[in-house]
Amino acid sequence: MNIRPALATDASPIAALLGELGYVATEAQVRERLTSAQPTPTLNLVAESGGEVIACLNACVMPYFPNGSTLCRIVAMVVAADRRSKGVGAALVEAAAAYAREQGCSALEVTSADRRSDAHRFYQRSGFTRTSLRFVRAL
Repeated sequence: MNIRPALATDASPIAALLGELGYVATEAQVRERLTSAQPTPTLNLVAESGGEVIACLNACVMPYFPNGSTLCRIVAMVVAADRRSKGVGAALVEAAAAYAREQGCSALEVTSADRRSDAHRFYQRSGFTRTSLRFVRAL
């Protein structure tokens, strides 16, 4: 397995991976997201095996106003269903943690939908602690 920066040419398999979690996106939309300028430092990674993209991760660095620190948030991470529980997600999380340290972040955080109990267990095994609830208001 190889972890590397995501490229525009990875848009199709990334779109398919996002679809596995119910996030419908076209190849063109994903390509735009990968190539457009981001307002904060952003990390886009893929894991590949045998030339096939099997997982992706997106994370961004953001200021944490309450205590003046900076944190890195894993915004999206998907491992192909047939590749889960094989160390792929753990390798991506460690790559994100290394990036966060390089960026001077004090913490790495992740959000996960309430219904994804397997993901919650994975994150807890990976050293994350549940600290809050997330509320979203559509605009």
